[in-house]
Amino acid sequence: MNVRNRMEIAVTPHAVRLIAACPVDEVVVGSGVAGLSVRYEVTRPGSSVMVLGCGPAV
Repeated sequence: MNVRNRMEIAVTPHAVRLIAACPVDEVVVGSGVAGLSVRYEVTRPGSSVMVLGCGPAV
């Protein structure tokens, strides 16, 4: 897994299955204003971005 910064991350088995089932180029954790702003900034033509949040699906 390619991590762009030095933060340590913990990946649960459920998250591994989700990411394996839906291969994407970028994953953003958080669907608030900051998370959606990051999604907007990292999206490139032809790329796919998954936004994970704990609220209802939009």
